[in-house]
Amino acid sequence: MALDFLTFLSRDFTKLLDNARDHDVSIEVGEGDKSQTYKAHSLILRSRSKYFATALSNEWARTQGANMIFFKKPNISPFVFGVILRYIYGGMICLIKYDTAEIFDILIAADELGLEDLFGYLQDHLISEKADWIRENFALVHRIAFQHEAFLALQNFITMIKDKHPETIFMSKDFSALDEDMLVSLLIRDDLAIDEIDIWTRIMEWGFSQMPPSTLAGSQWGKYEFGTLQKILQKLLPHIRYFQISSEDFDRNVVPFKKIIPRRLFRDVVIHHLHPNESNKIESPILPPRLGLWNWLIMNMKPSHIDSVLINIKNAALVAIWIDQKDIQRHFVTNPFEFRLLLRGSRDGFTPASFHRLCDKKGPTLTVIRVRGTNEIIGGYNPYSWNSHSGFERSTDSFIFSMDENELGNSCCSLVSNSSQAMKCHKKHGPIWGDGDLSLLGNDFRESKLSQARQSDYEQAIRQSTDTFQVEEYEVFQVIRTNGIIKDH
Repeated sequence: MALDFLTFLSRDFTKLLDNARDHDVSIEVGEGDKSQTYKAHSLILRSRSKYFATALSNEWARTQGANMIFFKKPNISPFVFGVILRYIYGGMICLIKYDTAEIFDILIAADELGLEDLFGYLQDHLISEKADWIRENFALVHRIAFQHEAFLALQNFITMIKDKHPETIFMSKDFSALDEDMLVSLLIRDDLAIDEIDIWTRIMEWGFSQMPPSTLAGSQWGKYEFGTLQKILQKLLPHIRYFQISSEDFDRNVVPFKKIIPRRLFRDVVIHHLHPNESNKIESPILPPRLGLWNWLIMNMKPSHIDSVLINIKNAALVAIWIDQKDIQRHFVTNPFEFRLLLRGSRDGFTPASFHRLCDKKGPTLTVIRVRGTNEIIGGYNPYSWNSHSGFERSTDSFIFSMDENELGNSCCSLVSNSSQAMKCHKKHGPIWGDGDLSLLGNDFRESKLSQARQSDYEQAIRQSTDTFQVEEYEVFQVIRTNGIIKDH
């Protein structure tokens, strides 16, 4: 009979680090007043870390006396190095003790110190559990990820955000830290699902952040200040689609900075807004509106039938975008997904039993719900199969949504932020996303007022109200990928 004593081994090795008995390495980490010295054992460091296997015998490791090695690592903070050192000795790390920024710093140090197992685990953890933090700190993660060859998974995730959800970059907290080339690559795109005035506002904020603090201190701007801002934004301003900004927004937000816009262009935009009948006088090129991905599909994809009393072919095209935006926009003119009706509440019943009988083990499914009394259309996408077991299901591709039938551009797609609780299966409940983000509950979803949609494990709420609700109608579709019709190149 084999017994597992690894926990005790980990405990004892950690004690060896804490009491530093028989240590032969002194490592000073950090700089200046914030530096700290750790005592360690070269044999353990060399055995656990590829970096130390080389570094402790390299020329920068300085020997003191007969058996002591003195080593400096100023580019790693004492806090991060302390976490790393305890992992080296004990083989354990508890991430719930650290905030995401600290985990990111530990990841960088783990890569540098050649701790491949820890590095891989931390990288996967950030992508699967902290995707919202990555989006909020896009510039930082982008810069660091592409400075390290080993950060391949993060590089791919960052590229996916840029390709599939470029508009989210404009909402990132560190938008002002993006480099100019990145901004140009975003501004030239036609598929940004964001209002042009919001693009203008963020570009102006980026410009302000690049100006000397002394320039922004005064309340009145003169020729010098406007000239400085114009020079900073000279490669970005030509890509703003001024003619697509409403008259009110143009007057309120753009006119105060008319001195940074070429005179002829400014005059032409004024003509466009104030004298639309004189459009023949406009000499500047009018850049087309940014269609956004849903508008692109509505205007270009050929209709296909969908058996539904809740959504139409345009709604289905929008859902197809949310499922697979990049491939659809670039390669298809027909919807590459078939939505095959599995269940309709008014036909098949509103009970958990009918849901599981008709929808379990069917692969990816789309659920669409009409809320009783409000006519709201909400729903969710499960990229895997439903089942009758109890427990959460993991996914990074699921989402929930609200659908505006009159204006698709006002529809909301909320991506999963906690992938470990993406969906929940239970034989006594209907479909559940997150911990209450969207749940059909009760013995009869139409009669029981127990269903809910409260933000928890997805990026945003899909209902303004957090009250429980009854279901007027709901449908579940099996989502089947088809070949679609390929665009001519």
